Amino acid sequence: MRLFPLTQFRERKYIFITLMKKIKERKTVDYIFSALVMVSFFMLFLFIDDILGALTPFTFINAFIVTFVSIILEALPFLLVGCIVSAILEVYISDSAIARFIPQNKFIGVIVTSLLGLLFPVCECATVPIVRRLRKKGVPLYIAITFMVAVPIINPTVILSTSYAFWDRPLIIFLRVACGFIGAITIGLLISFLESKKIVKNVMLHENKKAGLINAQTHEHEEGKGKKNILNRLPGLFHHAGLDFYETGRYFILGAFLASLLHYIIPKDILLSLGQNKFISLIIMGIFAFALSVCSEADAFIARKFVSQFTSGSLVVFLILGPMIDIKNTLMLASAFKARFIIILGIIIFIVCVVLGSIINFTPMGDMV
Repeated sequence: MRLFPLTQFRERKYIFITLMKKIKERKTVDYIFSALVMVSFFMLFLFIDDILGALTPFTFINAFIVTFVSIILEALPFLLVGCIVSAILEVYISDSAIARFIPQNKFIGVIVTSLLGLLFPVCECATVPIVRRLRKKGVPLYIAITFMVAVPIINPTVILSTSYAFWDRPLIIFLRVACGFIGAITIGLLISFLESKKIVKNVMLHENKKAGLINAQTHEHEEGKGKKNILNRLPGLFHHAGLDFYETGRYFILGAFLASLLHYIIPKDILLSLGQNKFISLIIMGIFAFALSVCSEADAFIARKFVSQFTSGSLVVFLILGPMIDIKNTLMLASAFKARFIIILGIIIFIVCVVLGSIINFTPMGDMV
């Protein structure tokens, strides 16, 4: 009988211990979870017609799945783009380069940041990973938040889609861009003021061990193969993009689930009955925009359906509040920011948008639209 070699036993024991350590660090678990999620969505997309056909008698379930899959399909590419841009910022752009780009004057800084959407035409799903990375690179909080709330509104893609939806109402197009610009500047300055008064401080969650491990691996790789070689940094780029996608993607999926659920729970008959009230309509459309969680490239077509039922100011609130913050964005923010700050930010955005909508409704502009 052949005896089991001692060296082979030691090697297998070492492999087993290493595997258990990786599982303990959650690396392997995370990879398996991510793979299962990707396979699940692939199977869902592949057999979506059969699934919906089987659920035809269950109208609510059928409609819920359609809405959920629509939100995922609509936003996932933009989320991936945001994660790639975030990784590029981490791997290829130094902290000092970003610091040189930021104006010293706060007012000029928020104005310049509000116009960056003209260069980065992405929706709100892509901004959260970028904001997380900007904060980790040392960018001031008010600049990062201004970027998050402005870019999904003031960018060519959104302006074109709004123009197409409201081709016969050019004032709505103008008001969306103007109010988005003014609102972003106001929100950025308010965050700066709260920071100066120490009302908002220590807003970021601590880096987790997994992020630290990947950062260490990336820096070792860069030091070993040279920092000036772009190709040598590609592994680091994929590391950071994958990490950002995992960290924000799970919150995004949960947000899409809740948004799909609320889409059919909110009683639309009650909403329509209060649509002509100049103040209540602003609150209703603000809540509706937050709950619906539609990407900024498509929300104009939804707002178009409410032209005759809601006030002009409430339509503008819907068009600017949704891109600034919604359910899926709120949950994605939870991957990087503390709950207290997210609540404060949500309240500020809601108040600023409602005030802008009130100015429209209670001035002659409301009748001109």
